[in-house]
Amino acid sequence: GPFIEALVKALKNPEHHYYLIIEEINRARAAAVFGELFQLLDRDSVGQSKYKIDINYKDLLTLLNKELPVPLPTNKLFIPENLSLYATMNSSDQTVMPLDTAFKRRWKFEYKPLDFSITPTGYFKINTEDGIQTISWPIFAKAVNTILSTDSIPEDRHLGPWFVSETEIKDPEDAKKTLTGKILMYLWDDVLRHSERSVLFHPDIKTFGSLVTKFNAGEMIFSEYFERRLKEETGK
Repeated sequence: GPFIEALVKALKNPEHHYYLIIEEINRARAAAVFGELFQLLDRDSVGQSKYKIDINYKDLLTLLNKELPVPLPTNKLFIPENLSLYATMNSSDQTVMPLDTAFKRRWKFEYKPLDFSITPTGYFKINTEDGIQTISWPIFAKAVNTILSTDSIPEDRHLGPWFVSETEIKDPEDAKKTLTGKILMYLWDDVLRHSERSVLFHPDIKTFGSLVTKFNAGEMIFSEYFERRLKEETGK
């Protein structure tokens, strides 16, 4: 698979550094998927696997002997120093397929903050006390995140810049559907499920159905607190 493909390239070209990227590593049982390769993740001071493993699969051994200019010493597999493994995961999704401690400690974790310097382009029309306003996606998302922060909602549940794609919000009608069918549903059902929803939504709204109905009818659905945050973000 991709690991062996990257490994062969790295072993054949030691002067070039290769990267194997695993997106959302906890969407499967990572330790089980890695299997014996789990042992190779420990690296020595130069970046090579501390512990090598026997190649017990004849087809793999045949492939490696065919592809590599020099056979692996004693037919043992290892990760060379010029092959790095990068993986991503949203820490709020840890319950999907939890990573056990023994597996996690073999990785270096790096926190990546939300960055709205580059975002999809799109706008939402929202009814506020000042009338109908056209709010850009990054302004809307940052205002929401400010509200969530004050309510002690962890960052990994905030709206990221790419929570929506450009095709979902570029057209005004699509943006309206995305707001109700994706963004508001996520905030109502997932983020604020166990919190006081009135920090973000109008206190008279008690169900998601009424939230969507009022929005489609052009009524105000957000709290005064949220509207103040919008004004701060827009500078108006």
